[in-house]
Amino acid sequence: AALVAGLYQITLMPVRKRTKDYHDHHSKHFKALRGKMFPPGFPNGWHCVCNATDLADGQVKSISALGTYMVAFRGQDGKVGVVHAFCPHMGAHLGMGGVVVGNSLQC
Repeated sequence: AALVAGLYQITLMPVRKRTKDYHDHHSKHFKALRGKMFPPGFPNGWHCVCNATDLADGQVKSISALGTYMVAFRGQDGKVGVVHAFCPHMGAHLGMGGVVVGNSLQC
């Protein structure tokens, strides 16, 4: 059944082409699409969880914010990174024993 549905979609289903007013912010079509999709049903924004000045070169800092555990670190190039606190490899908490190696974090 899935094969038949897939073949139908590939061969017989009409291709929907975007019209010229798709990206025109003043068109009725664009406003209707925007009304359906805005605001989104999930939080989508930036939240400050740590000041960049709080991190020295090679330092790792544990952060608990917004119901999530994160780790902030500063790499050798001076850029700050924020990642999930738990290592995907072994599940270790990177804020407790994680080491900055180059521009990444190692458990």
